Amino acid sequence: MVNQLGDLPYNLYPEKIANSGQIENQSALISQPVKSAIIKPPAPGLAPVIDTRRAVKNAQYVSQIQNVTDTSKNVLNHNPQRTYLIIQNNGVSDVFINFSNRADSTNMRIASGGYYEPLVAPTNSIFLTSSTGNSNLCVVTEGT
Repeated sequence: MVNQLGDLPYNLYPEKIANSGQIENQSALISQPVKSAIIKPPAPGLAPVIDTRRAVKNAQYVSQIQNVTDTSKNVLNHNPQRTYLIIQNNGVSDVFINFSNRADSTNMRIASGGYYEPLVAPTNSIFLTSSTGNSNLCVVTEGT
């Protein structure tokens, strides 16, 4: 039984095992202090980093300014290598975004002064349209 318990300190064995006669010199073993493990935090710079985003280290970023009107516009083509995307609406009216199909007012809205930055970048084509006839300047940044 003692061999099955492995490297546990003897004073952690249950009283029943310690008093069963299976351990020689019980009084000496039971009175030994437990040696606690000292846990040190990892050295600076060696701690693991947990990030919910896909890795974009060494990515190449391309930003472009798009003039978005009330006519749906394809601002980015399908790109299976896309790892990052942000679309900033710098215009005075709302912009609508759709993926793979033409955008209209029923799609997801990016408010004036707002942005869209998904946790995982979509790889399909991206279409934008403005909510009014006014032209909106949008900054589209893609990382690959």
